[in-house]
Amino acid sequence: MAIRSKFILALLINIAIAVGIVGVVAHELLMQRFDAIALARSARNFRGDIAAYWLTYGSWEDGQKVESLHHFIQRRDASLIRRWTGTDPNGSAIQGTAFDKGDAVDALAITPWSGPRDAGTGPAGQHDLPPGQFGSDLPSDVPPPAVRSPDGPRGTPPFIFILFDHDGHVLNPPNQSGRIVPHEERVHAIPIDIHGKIVAYALPQGRINLSGADRSYIEAMWQSLAIGVAAASAIGIALGLFFGNRMSRALRQLTAAVQNIRDGRLVQTVSINSNDEVGVLARAFNEMSEELALSHAKLKEQNRTIGEQAERLRDLATRDGLTQLNNRRYFDEAAERMFALARRHGRPLAIAVGDLDHFKNINDSFSHTIGDAVLRQIAELMQRELRANDLVARYGGEEFIFAFAETDLAAAVDCCERLRRAIEGFDWTTIQPGLAVTISIGTSDDVRAGSLDRMVSAADRQLYRAKAEGRNRVCSALVPGKSAKSEAAQ
Repeated sequence: MAIRSKFILALLINIAIAVGIVGVVAHELLMQRFDAIALARSARNFRGDIAAYWLTYGSWEDGQKVESLHHFIQRRDASLIRRWTGTDPNGSAIQGTAFDKGDAVDALAITPWSGPRDAGTGPAGQHDLPPGQFGSDLPSDVPPPAVRSPDGPRGTPPFIFILFDHDGHVLNPPNQSGRIVPHEERVHAIPIDIHGKIVAYALPQGRINLSGADRSYIEAMWQSLAIGVAAASAIGIALGLFFGNRMSRALRQLTAAVQNIRDGRLVQTVSINSNDEVGVLARAFNEMSEELALSHAKLKEQNRTIGEQAERLRDLATRDGLTQLNNRRYFDEAAERMFALARRHGRPLAIAVGDLDHFKNINDSFSHTIGDAVLRQIAELMQRELRANDLVARYGGEEFIFAFAETDLAAAVDCCERLRRAIEGFDWTTIQPGLAVTISIGTSDDVRAGSLDRMVSAADRQLYRAKAEGRNRVCSALVPGKSAKSEAAQ
């Protein structure tokens, strides 16, 4: 998933969680408030009814002898309807009033009783109270009426109230009469007082039954919350797209720059459009890219220098410093490989050892400087006269060694003889007047000797033979007892 999508999803989840929490908290607080309002309203109505009942009959016991509380409340409601709407109990209009009983329900406020009933008034089934019972002489401590619910004369009561006396004996409802209310429940009871004297207690029971207006208000709240959620989600998506695109654009640039560095293009610059974490990352990346490019350039230069030094070291390890020919170490390693291949595949291989004649006399007579010049010139002649695939090395002092791959003894003798003549015929007076230089060479091609050292030893014996026979010649085992020079002369 792209980081932009993750950012938008995280934002929407946060919005949904926040709105859910707000909704739950708002619902709980609102319902608690409605509970409190409904309890207060219902308790107010019930307290007014009980006070009116008590003041009408003087006591609970006297009232029960005349009529039940339930019948009293129904009569009281009917009387209030007629008084406020001008209708009789059957809904017939009085004094030209056009309201019917249902309309009156929405408009009425409950009016408390005005005072004690006369003896014998209010028999069961009577729809009105005696004149004067709804006057303004009701004691001031009787709770005022509450606005009637649109669900009915009193609506559907949100609570059932248990009425009990000071000792906890239930007075109403009749089916619980005589039951004693437990002490732990009495702490929640609402006192009903008349003239400052508590005559009874009302304990709410049951669940809240909200009015139509209450339900409409709660529904409107949830609709508003849903609209808020939709608006917040739309804003969240818009903000997520804006900031997600901005963030992902910078990250895409960083990703592309990293890939370019991976491909070898080290100098990369990412635009910095903010000072947040992405901006700090882009700035650090640019600095890193510059440092990496500089470090790479320095490292490349160091590698070149190291390569040159390694090449020089390799030359020092494998080349003779004076003549620039291969040294003995290099010859031994390369010749061993040549010998192994020749023996494995049955191919010819020849080894030759050469030594300058009377070289000590040259150093003693003309100086070591002249001797060094002679060695360098000898090396040039060898490189010029021998073949490209012939291996030549300075073996030590004025001694040289050769290896001729894919060459039999006769061909090797020819190569050595060509070199001997070139050295003998060179004008050494260009280096030092009166200077003359020759070389003696011995050769061998006996691969069956079993090792390179034995072939070298065999060639060395031929070299001693050339020295013994007068120097300046090439000797080999080609014709026993004769040198190549003498063979060429014959």
